[in-house]
This record gives sequence, structure tokens and C-alpha cells, in this order.
Amino acid sequence: LVTLRDRYEADATDTLLERHSAMRISAEQRSGLLDFLLGRCKVCALLVPTQALTSVPPPSPTRLPRPGSGRGSRSPIAPTLLRNLPGTPSGKAAAAAPKAAAAAPTPERKGPSARAARRQLAEEAEDKALAAELVDHLKASAKAQ
Repeated sequence: LVTLRDRYEADATDTLLERHSAMRISAEQRSGLLDFLLGRCKVCALLVPTQALTSVPPPSPTRLPRPGSGRGSRSPIAPTLLRNLPGTPSGKAAAAAPKAAAAAPTPERKGPSARAARRQLAEEAEDKALAAELVDHLKASAKAQ
């Protein structure tokens, strides 16, 4: 909501929301919540008032799934991608990132390790696409302001 702001209705597609595990915010709630998140107001009707916080039950502890367990887990974002995010590059790390990414070996042999390498490459490509999409939305938001 904060990233898309006035373009939320048009740009918050089901695919985008699903990709970020987000829920659609109804039109009636959107402006009040956005004002609260941007600090334009100190109160939001969607939040429990301070006086009623004692009525909220304490959270019950749960175990987090271990990395790599389950179908939905993904490997961490590759350091080369983090060094190569759009923006103004600076330092040796930014200059070395494209070389390191170009020198990354491609899997040629068959078997479990080759499949894992292909899966990691696919996840890195998806991470890159998500990063590009987020940057596009941020740039559009900055222009709108």
C-alpha cells in the first residue's frame, strides 16, 4: 500500500499480492491506513485502541519451519544479486559483482546437484525479477510525489 499509494487499485494485482504474501486492502480502509502508515495521522480505526490492548491475548509461541523444509521455502538471495541491485554503484563490491555473476558456473552434469543448481539459478532469476518490479514501483511512487 505504501509503495503503490494512489496506484494501488490498478497495480495491486492478485499475482503481485500472492507473490508477496499480502492481502488486498479494501477501498474503505485504504486511505485511513495509508495516512497512518505514512505518519499523517496518529490514529487508525483498524488498530486496537491503547485502552483495549489488555483484551488482546498474548501470542502463543510456535516453531518456525527450518530453512529448506517444505515446498515453499527458498534459498537466500545470492550475494551477487544484493551487490548488483539497481541504484548508484559504489566501491569494489559493486564493480566485482557483474564479473562474479558472469563467472558463475552453469551445471552441465546430471543428477541431484545439477538439479539443485538449476533450481537455485531459477530462484535467483525470480529474485532478480522481483527486485526489478519493486524498484519500478518505487520509482513510479517517487515520480508521483
